[in-house]
Amino acid sequence: MVVFWGSLDIRFLYPNDAVATTCYLLHTSGEYKDSRMSPTDAVHLGYALAYDADYLVTTDKNLQNYSVPSEFKLKIIPLDEARRTLL
Repeated sequence: MVVFWGSLDIRFLYPNDAVATTCYLLHTSGEYKDSRMSPTDAVHLGYALAYDADYLVTTDKNLQNYSVPSEFKLKIIPLDEARRTLL
């Protein structure tokens, strides 16, 4: 397992101005806001968008159904799909 985790490009993401702005817009902007998302969902999505992540792996159905704005490359995928991809 240690070798497997070591082979992944895992980074720790810290709050910064981009994260704060992105989370704020997801929670308040009519263009990006989705009423089904909880504040916690907005924070998870905000970090992924602010850090320009390729994928967000989640079991949350609301996040899986969120329509990511076209200017971002982020793909939101369910855990099962991520497992199949990694195996």
